[in-house]
Amino acid sequence: MITKKRLIPSEISFLNYNDCLYSVDFRAISENMEYKIPAMWKYENLCSWIISDKFVTTNEDVNHLKYPNSNFYIVLNKDADPRVSIYDRLFKAKNIIDKKINKLWVAIPHPDADKYCQNNNLQLNFSFSDFVKLNDKLTQKKLLKENTPKWVEITSRSGLESIINNRIGYVKRKQGSGGYAVFKSNALNSDFNVLFDQSPSDWFFEEKADGRSCSIQCIKDESGNITIFGFSEQIIDGDKFYSGSKILSLTSMDDNIYRQLHNSLEMLGKLLKDYIGFFGLDFIIGEDGMVLILEANIRLTAATIPTLLANMAGGTDASYKEDLNLDNLLESDVVLAQGEDGTGDVLSFKANNVRLQG
Repeated sequence: MITKKRLIPSEISFLNYNDCLYSVDFRAISENMEYKIPAMWKYENLCSWIISDKFVTTNEDVNHLKYPNSNFYIVLNKDADPRVSIYDRLFKAKNIIDKKINKLWVAIPHPDADKYCQNNNLQLNFSFSDFVKLNDKLTQKKLLKENTPKWVEITSRSGLESIINNRIGYVKRKQGSGGYAVFKSNALNSDFNVLFDQSPSDWFFEEKADGRSCSIQCIKDESGNITIFGFSEQIIDGDKFYSGSKILSLTSMDDNIYRQLHNSLEMLGKLLKDYIGFFGLDFIIGEDGMVLILEANIRLTAATIPTLLANMAGGTDASYKEDLNLDNLLESDVVLAQGEDGTGDVLSFKANNVRLQG
């Protein structure tokens, strides 16, 4: 069953296990986990925004944030190398896990999380191998059929050159995320040629679709039901980089849009069959009201936690922006994650008297 309903964290069963260690590590969505990305540290403290009275992994920056609830923190200090996952550090911090913990919940899978659970006989909600399969954009395109922009798989350099010379759109990696593996077809440079030569079977071309860039935030629960709990208009920089969202009320989604999204979710049913957890759909709404699905991100997305917090505040209209300067915040602004460079990811409410409850 697919429904549309405003949810808060206390209503989501998989966020309320008492014998579970909860964690967030975004490293596996990077184009390459070997890149040194200091911003990955800030995301390690996100989980406490949606968890209450549970075991949660964090790093030493946790005290900079003002959560609406309390948890039992497993503090894992940052490594000098930002590539080192929170699960690698958890593994090295021996005897730190409470005997009551039987599960590890990962918002985004990581190979180190798989190893940690295997070595400590813990249940894991989502393996890295399943993550790779479910987030294969080519597989998604084939299931969505006409509900996605026209696309073609790139199988050779000659095919790539034909696209560059004759079609307007984007060349994308089937495992890409966040716009870093997206290239405008008419502006490809030598950097892309190197990437293509390294993995020639990983790319496809997608025609440009005009309209509003939007997303929905969803969960699939243990009963197999899918709930759309959030709707947002994305803020896209440079035509490809996600930098935030305007969080909209679910009631602003008209029946025509909902019907098309419902149909697309049904078409993705085979892919989501055994999955339990958060996911999002990115899509374009054309001037004619037609919806074209760009991709499904089957994991906790950048918009998941801001949307749940907006729901906790009563469905109040809010906006979420990444990498803002933290020197000029308003009273109603909530800093969700703080970077090493004085910037942070901020959720802004229109009203000053907002309270996060739930």
